[in-house]
Amino acid sequence: MKAKTFPAVFLLMAVFIIVGVAAMAGHEMWRDEVQAWLQARDHTSLSGVIQDTRYEKHPLAWFVILFVLSRIAADPLIMQAFHLCLASLSAFLVFKYSPFSLIQKICVVFGYYLLFEYGVISRNYALGVLCLFLFCALYPRFRGKPLVLSLPLFVMANTSVHALIVVIAVGLVLGVEVFGRKELRRRWQSYLALVIIGLGGILAIFQLRPVPDSLFDRTAVLHLEFNLGLVQDVLKLLPRAYIPVPQFTFHFWNTNLLDSLSLPLVGELAGTLLLMLLAIGLLRRKPAALMIYILGTAGLLSWFYLANIGFTRHHGFLFIVFFASLWLAKASPGQAAGPPAERGRTLLGERGLNGVLTVMLFAQLMAGIYALGMDFVYPFSQSKNVARIIRNKGYQKLPIVGDFDYVVSPVSGYLGRRIYYPRAGRLGSYVRWDTRRLPVVKPWLLLTWAERYCWMKDSDCLILMNYSFDQKYESPDTLNLLVKTPRAIVKDEHYSLYLYKHKRK
Repeated sequence: MKAKTFPAVFLLMAVFIIVGVAAMAGHEMWRDEVQAWLQARDHTSLSGVIQDTRYEKHPLAWFVILFVLSRIAADPLIMQAFHLCLASLSAFLVFKYSPFSLIQKICVVFGYYLLFEYGVISRNYALGVLCLFLFCALYPRFRGKPLVLSLPLFVMANTSVHALIVVIAVGLVLGVEVFGRKELRRRWQSYLALVIIGLGGILAIFQLRPVPDSLFDRTAVLHLEFNLGLVQDVLKLLPRAYIPVPQFTFHFWNTNLLDSLSLPLVGELAGTLLLMLLAIGLLRRKPAALMIYILGTAGLLSWFYLANIGFTRHHGFLFIVFFASLWLAKASPGQAAGPPAERGRTLLGERGLNGVLTVMLFAQLMAGIYALGMDFVYPFSQSKNVARIIRNKGYQKLPIVGDFDYVVSPVSGYLGRRIYYPRAGRLGSYVRWDTRRLPVVKPWLLLTWAERYCWMKDSDCLILMNYSFDQKYESPDTLNLLVKTPRAIVKDEHYSLYLYKHKRK
């Protein structure tokens, strides 16, 4: 990028950071954000984190980082600040090094994924996106030095299953380059780079290996038989990933406007085919980028079919691999285009495809602004609110019995203290997804544990749930409803808070 464009980059980065700070300050973290933080914070050793996070079905990179951050400060705000740094670095790489037009860069950086899904919401996915963008930025300069390129891929492989799939695709293409270019074949650094990428993948797979008492592993089913309906559902993900415009409803998160249009199956599949043709048309002159796109997209779609169809945050990697492939293609040296007439037709066709790409990215920009606006105006989760209510009423030191455990766990994070989870039969903060968890907890069990805590602590006890007791259980002398929070964008993260009174003799 030329020097005269630097002020524009810095101005856009300043806007992104200001918006990010404001969004972070107003965002109420939901359970998956807090879960990783609690696991890192509440273990005294890294080995404990490594062992316990095997239930999460995510590789280690994010948990190791959070373990280090939690030694610096116990407030999850430090995690949000660090996550904003990751998102800002990704934005900087796009603005500074990506070979797109300025309007396309703005649409991507302030679009749904980089601004909201991988920006505001603090999860492990942002680290994987940053590593991929760093690879793309380094590739034109260090294409002949794959050892440099292997390092971000090693880290990326250990951020999420979806990032691992993309790394496998990129690693295979790099391997073909190494063995296909004489100058790379003769250098030991080339083979060391492939070994580093492979070790990153092996480490991730080792962490993802089955756990005997894992609830996920016990209930997970691989769809090895052909299922036409599931194939159709998976193929429909591509347009939803490229155009993640949510439905205009209160619970907009993880919805897509295309679902509300009730398009016929033929129309859905035609849209998928057209987007794939768009991608191939834009990448057809750069074989390496095209192969990364094909392998990455095929790998992700296969995962969604075989294992877990996932949510918008997972489907976003379909767009991320498309965007990264375009980045690599545009940044790679060009090829001869033939006679002037052929060059003219090629240029006209590429301009048309590029115009379609811009429209698609603009839709992402609108989706990002809408999602951010909804998160500003409405609570994403009521967890922070109910923790504030508990403090304001002076009840923060009372024992708490909570159900469902995974729904009330973010309240534990905001309160900075543990809750008793009858569903898991333990006092804790994060949720361990093992087979000992009870599928159903009856109201009498919650009341029984509340009564036990009253006698054990010689105090009243709080009961926190995302549903309400039948009125027959309520009594002015025993069980009082303190507050019932309004709804939240995350559908099930609203709460009923009860005070169970200690019957002193």
